[in-house]
Amino acid sequence: MMLKTSSLMNPRLNQRVDSSSLSVTPTAELLKQAGIITNVGASGEYIDYLPLGTLLINGIKESFRRKSEEKGIAELVLSSVQPSSLIEKSGRMNQFEGDIHHLNGGKVLSPTHEEYVLELVKHQGLFSYKNYPINFFQLGNVFRNLGNKSHHGGLRTGEVSVYEGYSICLDKSQELNAWRLYDEMLCSIFTDFRIPIKRHKARQGFVEYLYPTSNGLEEVMCQENGEPLLDEPDVTKRRKMNAFDLAMIFTNDSGITEKSGFQIETPTGKISPILCSVGAGIFRTLFSLVESNRTPYGIDWPESIRPIQAAVMPLYPRDLESTRYAQELAADFSKNRNILLDDRSNISKRLGSLSLLGIPQVYVVYREEETKQVNISEGILGKTGYTFSKELNLNRDSDAKL
Repeated sequence: MMLKTSSLMNPRLNQRVDSSSLSVTPTAELLKQAGIITNVGASGEYIDYLPLGTLLINGIKESFRRKSEEKGIAELVLSSVQPSSLIEKSGRMNQFEGDIHHLNGGKVLSPTHEEYVLELVKHQGLFSYKNYPINFFQLGNVFRNLGNKSHHGGLRTGEVSVYEGYSICLDKSQELNAWRLYDEMLCSIFTDFRIPIKRHKARQGFVEYLYPTSNGLEEVMCQENGEPLLDEPDVTKRRKMNAFDLAMIFTNDSGITEKSGFQIETPTGKISPILCSVGAGIFRTLFSLVESNRTPYGIDWPESIRPIQAAVMPLYPRDLESTRYAQELAADFSKNRNILLDDRSNISKRLGSLSLLGIPQVYVVYREEETKQVNISEGILGKTGYTFSKELNLNRDSDAKL
C-alpha cells in the first residue's frame, strides 16, 4: 500500500521535530504528535485513530487473530447489544456499579460477553459433553458508562477495543488446558511487541498481564524486588508498583453458568460447565508498545507491527522529472509493503518527522546538478538519524528549480 504524507491527516508533521524535547514527551502526547490518535473534545473521552493509527490497530488485531488461529481458537463476531436480563440473572449487574449503558427495551450496550456466550451456545443446542471444550474469541468493542470519571488522556474511554477469548470447559483439566492455551498466546504476542510484561496473581483464578511503568494507571502489590505475586502469593515483604493492565485470564468457575441455567449432558448426569475468560485491551497494548519501544528520535517499531516500511521522497518536489520518478518508485515498492510518498518541501523537517514515525529506510530521489540524471540515495535510520549511501546537499533550497 502507498500512502502520501497529506493522507496521514497530521499537520504537525510539518513542524520541525526537536529531538531534545522528544525524549521527555509523554507517551500520550507522542501518540498525537506522530499522528497515531487524536481526541475530539477536551476531556479525552473519545479516541479516533488516524490513518497511521489504523494501520497499527489493525496490525495488533491481526497479531491476536493469527496467534489465536494458530492455537485452534475460532473467531466469532458478537453483538454489541444484549438483553440486560442476562447480566441481571447472573447477579453481575451490581458489580459494574452503574458502568453499563442502558438502552430502551431492556437492552444494554455490551460491557463484556460472558453471559452472552453462554446464551449463544444454549441457542445453538450444544448440550452434549462431546462438543466440549469449546474455544473461541472475538475482536470487537465493549462499552462502559464512565460518567465523570477521569479519562486519563484517552486511556480510559467509554468505548473499548478489546480481544475477548472464551473457553467453555467440562472440568478442571480442560480449564487448565485453556489457561495454558491463552497464556502462551498472550506471552507470544507481548514478546513479539517487545513489551516486558509480568504476570500478577490478583486472586485465586485471576491472573493479570502487567506492563510495569511509572505512567501506569493501576497500582498493584508486588514483591519487594519488583517481581509479581504469582508463584509466591504469600510473601510477606511487599510494595506497590504502577503498571498498565494489558490483559487478564480469569475463571468464573460454575457461578455464572449455574445462574444462567446452562447445563451439559454427560454420561453421569447433567453438569454446569466452567467458563474461562480472557480480555485484552487493544489500545492499551498500542500505548504500551509505543512506551516500551520509544527512542530519543522517535519510535522503534518491532518488525511484526511496523506500520510503514520505507519512505520515498523527491529531494526537490518542484523538479517534475525526479518527482515523477519518485512516484513510480513508491508505487513499485508498495506492491509488497507499506510505503510513504513524502512530497513536502522542507527536507530537514521531512527527515525529522520520518524518524519520529520510525520509518527505517528513506529513498531520496534527486537529479545531479551537473549531469541532470536522476539518482537515488538510500538512508538508513540509526541512533543519530539517517545515514545516506550518497552525500546529499540538504542545505539547498528544496523548492529550487534545477
